[in-house]
Amino acid sequence: MLDPSFLNAINTSLIPVSDNVYTLGSSTLRWSDVRTALLNGWNPDAHASRHADGGADEITGKLDYRAMNIIQAKAIRTTTFSTTSTSYVDIMSVSVTLPAASNVLIFSQVFRTYNNLAFAANFQQLVEDATPLREIALGNSLNDSHITHNSLIQHLRVGATAGTKTYKLQGRVPSGSTGYWEMYTSPSHGEICVIAFPS
Repeated sequence: MLDPSFLNAINTSLIPVSDNVYTLGSSTLRWSDVRTALLNGWNPDAHASRHADGGADEITGKLDYRAMNIIQAKAIRTTTFSTTSTSYVDIMSVSVTLPAASNVLIFSQVFRTYNNLAFAANFQQLVEDATPLREIALGNSLNDSHITHNSLIQHLRVGATAGTKTYKLQGRVPSGSTGYWEMYTSPSHGEICVIAFPS
């Protein structure tokens, strides 16, 4: 047993004789508070921002995230989007803050999509910040325009780094055509959703 007087003013490192064997406290006998500059190399004071959900500080949020294993976010749009752009432009987006490295499932869908030009295709892609993740083409396969298509697009992003990410649905069309992504009031709205869990 340690001499209590020794614990009043320690001037040396406390190092166990064996690695990964001993604990500080137990499930029934716990320390009421721990004051430390670093916790496993992580600085709690430099990351003292508060989370709205539950009011936990950032370190507690990280631990809760690993225990709950899921974060979700969603954005909706209720007005039709159209474009003549041959380069990708934003249709809708959602942002999420990942407290740790994560795998992220992104999916998006609108009520319906079509192009005004026969044999033309609407192209759409999912993007993380400025990085394209997945692209699909929704083409008029018949000799007619205004053929509507299922617009569902999804992607599993493996190994996203911690931090705030913005996921976007973008669209473009062939030269000389107009593409439409129709969206109306719920339940005919468009939406983009993300579900994140620790990697």
